[in-house]
Amino acid sequence: MGKPLHHSGALALLVSSSLLVFGGLSGAPAWASDKAVSWKAKPDADLLQSVYPSEALSRSVPGDVRLDCHVTSSGKTKNCVVLSETPAEYGFGPAALSLADAFEFYPAKSGGSPVETAHVRIPVTFTPPPLLTNVRWKRQPSQQEIVLAYPVKAVNAGAMGYATMNCFVTSVGTLTSCKVTSESPNGMGFGDAALDLSSNYVLAPTTDRGESVAGGTISVPVHFNIEGVPPVGQNRAAADRRLVKSLVWKKIPSQDAMRAAYSSFDPAKVADGFGVFRCHIAASGALERCRTLSFGGRAGVEDAARPLLTNFQAPPPSDANTFVDVAIHLWPGMTGNPRFSSSEPLSKVEFDHLSDAFRAKVYLPERAAEAGMKNGWAT
Repeated sequence: MGKPLHHSGALALLVSSSLLVFGGLSGAPAWASDKAVSWKAKPDADLLQSVYPSEALSRSVPGDVRLDCHVTSSGKTKNCVVLSETPAEYGFGPAALSLADAFEFYPAKSGGSPVETAHVRIPVTFTPPPLLTNVRWKRQPSQQEIVLAYPVKAVNAGAMGYATMNCFVTSVGTLTSCKVTSESPNGMGFGDAALDLSSNYVLAPTTDRGESVAGGTISVPVHFNIEGVPPVGQNRAAADRRLVKSLVWKKIPSQDAMRAAYSSFDPAKVADGFGVFRCHIAASGALERCRTLSFGGRAGVEDAARPLLTNFQAPPPSDANTFVDVAIHLWPGMTGNPRFSSSEPLSKVEFDHLSDAFRAKVYLPERAAEAGMKNGWAT
């Protein structure tokens, strides 16, 4: 019988929410002078939060699940089943099963070759994150952003309303995995509108009491007041209604253009910056009428990033009123300074503030590797 593996300490460093704790593995056979399975990768905080059963999360109910899985010779899991779940009525079992694709192991070896291992037991403990109070907001939606998110049906009906959403707080204070807990009146779309606004909220790193917000949850009420919001078709920015969430660019700024943009705002200082713009896509695919949604980091980053928008080319839109959000990140590695960049792709990243037992590796996407690519980037 293989020795159980205990990783809860490493996981606590990796996943600040502590939603999932692996107490260990058991039932993994071992061979003389060979190795049993060991952890390679576990679900990150956002994934853990996204599968936490909604009712259990809203009631702060913890849960325990024990899975039985096979670990293939490639380190992936298959044939996972729920051996037990407590309590049984909240759906913790299916939630744990949904994480199986995110489990990755160094497979067991026999005679020096990877082999499949049957009946690896994986205990999964769901612990609800703390509900944050006394928070400090760095950013909240502007009135213009609320107007743009206001449900069309509610605007034309002259209806006011509100929605409350429960969100997970990331390590940088942004909100993710938001779920609507209440809305009124129903059927007007206020819940969906609140979710659309969730990306416009940013919390300060600590509460008024000095407690870290990372890994907590927060209840966010959003009020929609019809006053000052004209009906659709009457000078309201209704053109933003068809917002493209993702597309494949025909043309993007070159690395030289990105370097020049970064260098334009004093690259001697070690800091990065970003700008997010909402642009109309012209019939030719060029971006026009761009307005700034947000920016941060270095002073002057907005002025440095904006000219790069002319270097983007989208596919011709099927609708004349099509918009897209463009995020531009300018960082020191673009300067070519060897202090910030390397001619060789990174193969391993080590964090000296974590325990020696933890290592993170950077891998190319499978399709990129198959195509013979050595590196790549995306915004």
